[in-house]
Amino acid sequence: TAATPSEKTAASSLRGGPESAKPKGGGQDWKARKELDRLERRLEKLARQEAELHERLAAHATDYAKLQELDGRLKEIQAEAAGIEEEWLMLAEDLG
Repeated sequence: TAATPSEKTAASSLRGGPESAKPKGGGQDWKARKELDRLERRLEKLARQEAELHERLAAHATDYAKLQELDGRLKEIQAEAAGIEEEWLMLAEDLG
């Protein structure tokens, strides 16, 4: 599933503005924030793919074989997104 609005808000607040591009916490914080940004971009891409698949599922409502194929892909995307969300949450926790 895609990130919840509260997770996106938390992610946005962690990124901060231009002044936080290289945080005072050192290189580790900067790398962690960069990784958070990467994970957020991947989650956004997966959310777009999931929405597209939902549209395709609706369009092929009577084609059982196509529905199975699309449902399998949808489950893969949802599982990948869940793993990325978990990674994002752990990283955000570490940054505090």
